[in-house]
Amino acid sequence: MQSFEGLTPKEIARRKKKSIQQSRLMAKKRKAGLKRYWAERRKERLARERAEKREKEREKKRLLKEKNKKKRGRKKKRGPKIDWNLRKKKKLLKQRKAEAKAAEKNRPYLYRVYLTRNNVRESMIGKYKTIEEAYEAFNKEKERSANVVFPRATKITDLLEPSIDECVLVGMTNDGPSMLRNEYGKLVEQQTDLEGWEVIDKFRNNIEETFWVWGYHNKHDRKTFMWIYENLLIRDGFGVYEFRRVFTFRNKLLVRYDDMHLEFVICKSDDDAVRLYNELQRRAKSDGIKQLLFVGDRSKLTEETKKLIAELMEITGWSQKRVSMKNTSYYMTNKLKK
Repeated sequence: MQSFEGLTPKEIARRKKKSIQQSRLMAKKRKAGLKRYWAERRKERLARERAEKREKEREKKRLLKEKNKKKRGRKKKRGPKIDWNLRKKKKLLKQRKAEAKAAEKNRPYLYRVYLTRNNVRESMIGKYKTIEEAYEAFNKEKERSANVVFPRATKITDLLEPSIDECVLVGMTNDGPSMLRNEYGKLVEQQTDLEGWEVIDKFRNNIEETFWVWGYHNKHDRKTFMWIYENLLIRDGFGVYEFRRVFTFRNKLLVRYDDMHLEFVICKSDDDAVRLYNELQRRAKSDGIKQLLFVGDRSKLTEETKKLIAELMEITGWSQKRVSMKNTSYYMTNKLKK
């Protein structure tokens, strides 16, 4: 610190003035120095930013040039690396499948399944390449046959004759005539009318019988056993004191209601009418229906039968001869074809 001892007031004032001037000069120099310092820092920062910007532009141009530059060789594929051994195996497997499919397509049909009636072929269910496919169709037909309610027993050609329906599996086996058991368990040699084909298996095939119900078309709208049972015998249920009488007359099955209304079914023969009557009676008994009265056959000529014939003639408009027939065909006798 400056000492002013022994100095005149004038000298003290001069020195204080000089000290103040020096302080102001130093402050001014310090301020100018700081200004120069920050100017240099700002200049350096701007230069650095310009350099960085130029560098970015050069890098951008370089990357664009590399991107547009055409590369030599095959373009690299995207995705995982190809396993050429696996691809070869897949291609070989695909080729083998195609060859197997072509071989299967060209394989001959060695098996057939026929429907026959009285040992005469009526239709073919299908032809098959393997015994497994043939037996699948054969067993499917057997299952359908087992579910038949009322099987067909007769057929009409020129005469009335039994209808023996069978499903036959034949094949090109070249093993000679086969031996199958008949309905009596006896081994019987099987013959076919197809050269080179042999019978492998067969069974008695049940075909659902259809009936001519009066009021419906006799060919295009024939009815089954269950339709007759549900729509003629148990239709609309029963009242407390209501009964329905079921009986046969020649080849007809008739149902008489309590109001004396008459419905009837025309069968192929009187035997079929009896079979239908018996099966309906068994079904009604099984279902516990006691208001169906099965009163038997009315074919014997009595006064009651004469009234029935007259009633049928009035309903149908037929002659007495046609109403009294035992078969459906006007010119057919009841003789079975020998």
